Amino acid sequence: MCFVVRKNQTKVQIADKDIVCWKHVYPEGKDYISEFRGFRYKKGKLNQRDVLKEKEYNSNEGLSEGFHSFSKRLEADGWWEVKLRKFIIPKGSRYLIDPMEDEYISNQIIMK
Repeated sequence: MCFVVRKNQTKVQIADKDIVCWKHVYPEGKDYISEFRGFRYKKGKLNQRDVLKEKEYNSNEGLSEGFHSFSKRLEADGWWEVKLRKFIIPKGSRYLIDPMEDEYISNQIIMK
């Protein structure tokens, strides 16, 4: 999965409140695993990556590192035979949004 930086959305934002988002994951024991990168998630645990350090990115740049998620449940529902789970991008996280694809990329995420 590759996040595309859109024109007028090139500046990294800092979440001023928790942001609800959605991810496709599949169950593995008590954990859940992300579809593309194989990240392991536990319910309620903060996941962090040292990404999105720049204050601004180039338009049309593709970003693959970080936590990818969808801003709308209906947009994401039913794409793969995995579970669609609710996540939170916590307050204070660095993130970008792609309004054309209703997608986020962030440096932190929590599975609810």
